[in-house]
Amino acid sequence: MHDHDHAHEAAGRRRRHWASGIGLTMALALALSAPAMAEELVIAIPDEFPTLAAPWGYQAQTALVLRNVHEPLLDRDPATGNLIPGLATNWEQIDDTTWRFHLREGVTFHDGSPFNAEAAAFSINDTYSAENRNDPVYAPISTRAAIPFEAVVVDDYTIDIVSEQLKPLLLGHIFTAGISSMEQLTERPETFGDTPIGTGAWKFVSWDRGAGYTLERNPDWWGLDSDDIEHTPDFDRVQFLIRPEVSSRIAAVRAGEADFAWDLPAEECASQLGDNCVEGPSPIVSYVRIDTPHPTLGDPRIREALAISIDRDGIGQALLGGAPPASQLDVMGALGFIEDLEPFPYDPDRARELIQEAEADGVDTSLTVSLLGRRASFAGDELVLEVLQAGWTDLGFDISADMMESAAYNAIFVGGSDTYEEGRAALFLLRWPNDLFDAGRTVQSHLFCPGGVNIECQPELEARAREAMSLPDAEREVAMQELLRDFNKDMNHLMFIPLNELRIFHGVGDRVDWAPRQDMWLYAREFQRR
Repeated sequence: MHDHDHAHEAAGRRRRHWASGIGLTMALALALSAPAMAEELVIAIPDEFPTLAAPWGYQAQTALVLRNVHEPLLDRDPATGNLIPGLATNWEQIDDTTWRFHLREGVTFHDGSPFNAEAAAFSINDTYSAENRNDPVYAPISTRAAIPFEAVVVDDYTIDIVSEQLKPLLLGHIFTAGISSMEQLTERPETFGDTPIGTGAWKFVSWDRGAGYTLERNPDWWGLDSDDIEHTPDFDRVQFLIRPEVSSRIAAVRAGEADFAWDLPAEECASQLGDNCVEGPSPIVSYVRIDTPHPTLGDPRIREALAISIDRDGIGQALLGGAPPASQLDVMGALGFIEDLEPFPYDPDRARELIQEAEADGVDTSLTVSLLGRRASFAGDELVLEVLQAGWTDLGFDISADMMESAAYNAIFVGGSDTYEEGRAALFLLRWPNDLFDAGRTVQSHLFCPGGVNIECQPELEARAREAMSLPDAEREVAMQELLRDFNKDMNHLMFIPLNELRIFHGVGDRVDWAPRQDMWLYAREFQRR
């Protein structure tokens, strides 16, 4: 049993330029010359979300609004990514299948209802409930929890989370689960998808469909008086503007209409914003999923031809701000990353030879193959889609490309092998965000069946994956690395083609100070006025 008393000392308090001894006259002049919306932080984002239900705050891209309203039991240090206190002040492992969390007292939800052990357990169990697994509102996060677990009330401010077997990724799952008001879930469930209610630094105000979202500062937030918090809100309101076009997000920053633009293509960000373009780290890999159940795309030679006909260096340098080629779906620093695994070489001549070999054996390559992308998946994705289409067309394939809205794309992508339609021949461009920094998450989502994103079950690899995930971390890492070599390089198993290790670029206006987090999440309270 390991005791982890993770009390976190703040690295510093928020900066305020007004505290630097500016004279009264100068301060008044500056105040009068400030923009009319000086008390409002404006953030331009690329996409509207299908729902504002708490489970959709499961990763950085979908949590832009939600993580500012809902809080998890555990947070992450913005500089290191290490887990720190959130709504839980400390936690410890009781045995192989039980973690105990001691909850913060004196916290209330935005609807005035109390945060306590009963509310925390109810929200966690609702989020990861087996009954909700196939519900589109819950599926993105619930499918991550391949090993079921349950939150159990111990006393008023203590809960145990108990899994059916050893669950190495449990703390990561708790970090991604924002806690919702139990009162809302039980008494007003019809509001769950469009009126988020949490305990966070910001309270939800409105959702103007197609235009944006508005939050206001929570004056009763527990973090205002806590040493566990480094930054507190420096604005009264936050306005999220939906700006799907990259040019409109950049223009908003340049014109002072927005203080921040999320996720911009590297070249456009640098050329148009200069020093106002900020690069941040990212645990994200772009990739293509193959419809391997189709007899043509499932042929090992066709899989390899698709993989080695991609100029990853060219794509990374020209379109993605220098993003290096990816050899696997995880990045350096993740437990289970294979350091000596090389990316697929760029060899279109060999790709053509493989296709000819397949055709000689009767494989039909004259069919039309759909290349599908999810709009605003990552900056530059439309350009990457075009390059992939051109490259595979040069090989002789008839490639029909389409960028889809999130809801339509997810309907056929998320949900595992059950989403495959007989006869479909499709390639899916997306990104894999391993915000848990553990290849175990990749293993569970891609090899456990039914899984969240795999398109067919692979019993041999799945058995090895389940065995690996039952081991303590040191042994688990070695077993996963052996497994993932086959997963990434054996053409009989290749279902996902890694492309590039992505970087993320943002536009930051002159009115604010902000630094990117190691984990890529966006907290509005970390923006400080200059």
